Amino acid sequence: MQVCKSKVIVRIKNKENGKTVTIRVTTAASIKIVNGDNADIEDHPWMVSLQIRNGGVNFTHECGGTIIDKNWVLTAGHCNIIFPPHKAKNMQIAAGSSFKSQMKEIIPVKKYYIHESFDTGKNFLQNDLMLLELQKPLTFGSTINKIDLDTNVGHNYTGEKCAQIKMLQEADSGGPVVCSNKLVGALSFGSTPCDGSRPSVHTRISAYLDWIKDKMNTKNNKNQKDKKKKKNNRGKSDGKGKSEGKGKSGEKGKGKKN
Repeated sequence: MQVCKSKVIVRIKNKENGKTVTIRVTTAASIKIVNGDNADIEDHPWMVSLQIRNGGVNFTHECGGTIIDKNWVLTAGHCNIIFPPHKAKNMQIAAGSSFKSQMKEIIPVKKYYIHESFDTGKNFLQNDLMLLELQKPLTFGSTINKIDLDTNVGHNYTGEKCAQIKMLQEADSGGPVVCSNKLVGALSFGSTPCDGSRPSVHTRISAYLDWIKDKMNTKNNKNQKDKKKKKNNRGKSDGKGKSEGKGKSGEKGKGKKN
């Protein structure tokens, strides 16, 4: 399945060598779908919309994304290639509906992690991944849920029945490719003309399992430690207050007796 896209030119400046690179990215799409069908969110509850606020105005859909945990969404690194990149406070995800106007949950992004080797030079779009850590967990149900990552490293999916889910009429980069109910790829770029004769190109998820798990585990462990530390500090504070109160009460009683 392939969604036809308009020819959108993006020029970005390499922050290391100062050179400007001109690329075509998978942005605005027409409603024409090559070999595709309408999709219901209950069949693909892990699909989300990544929305970005430009210039402090309203949030607008920028890319697709995939829920891989209650607090984490995976998308494409080039969805935030503006230099300087958008800040996390200007990013949010919307989930729970096949229609952008009927999303059930909208959650701000707490922090994002673009792959450290994402290349904006001559090897542009290599390592094209970005993890989004959410400010609060998603509530899972029939229209919002996670998908497991493909762990079959090196497997050739040619000829297998897979689904490439697109956010129609808008940017679809970062959207998932799913085979056998596993997240196999994230959309990186496509080609023109859009007639089904050329494939879209995706980042293979199984090649980045260590990077994904390392980022998630490191941050999740840090969050747990921070919560435990805050809880212990509150306990010490409460205990100290009670002890001081008892001491004052005892001293006051002793004074009256004397």
